[in-house]
Formats: sequence, structure tokens, C-alpha cells
Amino acid sequence: MTTDAPAPRRRGRGEKFPGGRDAILAAARDQFAERGYAGATIRGIAQQAGVDPKLVMHFFSSKDELFAATLELPVEGLLALVAALQAPQDEVAERLTRAYVDIWESPLTGPQVRAMLLSVATIDAAAEALRTAFEQRIARALGDRFEPVAVVTAMSQLLGAALVRYVVRMPAFDALTREEFVAQLVPSVAASLERGRVDAPPPG
Repeated sequence: MTTDAPAPRRRGRGEKFPGGRDAILAAARDQFAERGYAGATIRGIAQQAGVDPKLVMHFFSSKDELFAATLELPVEGLLALVAALQAPQDEVAERLTRAYVDIWESPLTGPQVRAMLLSVATIDAAAEALRTAFEQRIARALGDRFEPVAVVTAMSQLLGAALVRYVVRMPAFDALTREEFVAQLVPSVAASLERGRVDAPPPG
């Protein structure tokens, strides 16, 4: 007695390209960082990823959805940032600055944060992603040690410095090594946090 072998299951378009989504996201980060939201196109992203534009739309239903997906920082970058925020109070400024600069310097996360910073003024998804990252990761971690306005001031200094170095590429900042750049930022970040430092309650 023989039995019929089960018919092979048809693979969906996404299954035929198991690495397609990652390739699309990598290409999208590059395109959004280089061309901005308006200049990047689904066709251009697909071409760089080596896939058909229809596959892009299979994974992401719209350009807005694809852009929002690129704004999610990799776990490694988030873990480093969270670790810096949990440092002893006197070390937070330097470790936060160093972790933030490392995210910009990394070829993996740098294009993502550059695309986000270039788009926050005009794209709601980018502004929301930045607010969410700040509220859920930074403000929450530092809220019991520093006043909110001090945290916002410190982060605005880091954001502004990153804009000048990595986007505008002003020569004075662009010529600095990573360590020199960190050294330039730490005193101002530390001063901002110190002004809003929440003193621990007295024992007893």
C-alpha cells in the first residue's frame, strides 16, 4: 500500500528571500542617510539591496513604514546606552557621552541616527522615535538622579554637537579624533547634569 507524499508547501515571497528584509533595511538606512526621506525611493532602495521593488512592499507596506523601521536602533547600541545611564552618578556624563558618540561613529548605527536627525523637523515618525527613545530610555533611567530639564539640556548638547560633526561636518569638529571629540563634550554635559542633580535623601 502506498501513500501519496504530501504536496510541498509553497513558499511565500518573503520566504524565498530569508535575508531580504535585513538587506532592505540596510539599504534603506544608507539611502535615507545619504538622500534624506524625500530623496530616497523604493526603487533605489531595492536596487541597492539587490531585490525587486515588490519585495520591499511585501515586507513594508509603505515608504513611511520602511522609514520608521530604520529608526529602530540595534540592540547593541541600546544596551551600551542603557549601561552608561546606569553608571555611578559621577560617571554618567562621560559614559553617556562616550556611548552616544560610539553610536554615531559605528557604521551600523551611524546612518540610522543621521537619518533620524535629518528628518525630525519634517517627518512625524522620526520625531516620535526620538521622543520615545528619550522618554523610555534616557529620562526614565536618569529621572531619580537628575531633574528632567537638566537631562534635556545635556541631550540637546549631544544632539547639537553630533549635528555639527557628523552632518554639517564643520572642520574644527570634523578634524578631532573620537577621543578628542568626547573630551570636548564631557565638561558641558557634566555641568548640565550637575546643575540638576537630585541629592539623595539624608539617612534615617
